[in-house]
Amino acid sequence: MTPHTSPMLPELEYLYWFPFSDEPLLQGRWFQPRLSHPFVLFPEDSVDEKWHMFCHSWIGLHHYVSSSGLKWDHRALIEYNGRYPYLYIEDGVYYLLYEKSGMRIPFLDKRGREESKEYRRESHIEMRSSTDLQIWSNPRHLISAKDISTSSAFLQKGQLSHPQIVKYDQGYRLYVGSSSVDRKLDVARYTMSTISPEIIGPYRQEGEHIVIEADGNDYYRSLGSGQLQVFCEKSGCYAIQNSYYYDEKRNKNSSAITILKSNDGLHFTSLDIKPILVPSEKGWASDHILTSSLRYKEDESCWYCYFSATHTNEYRMTSESIGLLIGKDSRPRKIGDVNDLLYRDA
Repeated sequence: MTPHTSPMLPELEYLYWFPFSDEPLLQGRWFQPRLSHPFVLFPEDSVDEKWHMFCHSWIGLHHYVSSSGLKWDHRALIEYNGRYPYLYIEDGVYYLLYEKSGMRIPFLDKRGREESKEYRRESHIEMRSSTDLQIWSNPRHLISAKDISTSSAFLQKGQLSHPQIVKYDQGYRLYVGSSSVDRKLDVARYTMSTISPEIIGPYRQEGEHIVIEADGNDYYRSLGSGQLQVFCEKSGCYAIQNSYYYDEKRNKNSSAITILKSNDGLHFTSLDIKPILVPSEKGWASDHILTSSLRYKEDESCWYCYFSATHTNEYRMTSESIGLLIGKDSRPRKIGDVNDLLYRDA
């Protein structure tokens, strides 16, 4: 299968990363202490020329809107008990993927009578679609935990997480996290791949190969896979990973954002460079860097990485907030090759 292209991917190996702010951009409230798994849509990709963020809390899948990408207003709760949102765009249609499990609550879970009869309690991946980011279709089932061979490894019930679709010439590959190495933090133990000739499925597991798993020889992936986000070009694929590892200096489990590379989208190796981000010594991102989403903003010639991180306070209560990293190419360039606004008139 030949992946479609994204020409800016080689930059990932040479980026310099810096936090936009020492404080988080978005925090939960007292009844919603953890906001996780942000995916942000740029104004040039949206129908209303605004920024859109999808993330989840313990309540479900949330939709936020912003005019700057920095200050966010809550628009809607899209899916009760939905988690791990990912947005894929094709032919003017927005496809929202997420994981869902558990019992149905009729007043919160607004579905038609037919869909109610087919409701699945086990962990599974669903998809909704929209053309305006306001009205969403009924959920469409893509794959269940029982269809993934590793989903129940070391667990009583199967668990899926972190869905992402990548398009290939012969169809679509759906990456999913499976099982869990830390139930409290919902860190995926493995990353698996499934395929389908159509975006709406049905999807089937792509052999027994595990795309990502714990590797004792990889310091930042010694305990588990965590979240994986894949980008592809003609020569291969890159990925950012919120990997799970044991931090010897701090004497506890931790997580970091690292960069991986692959020739086929199925076998990934870590690049021999520093992680994009590791937990800070103190503050709101001092425990774990759990989830992230990376996108290239062409008009600013930089990469935006929205991420979520946790902090445990003195009362042993955990909060999770959303922050922003900016990535710029650190290699020297000629003035004529620079598209940054600062140098355009130079």
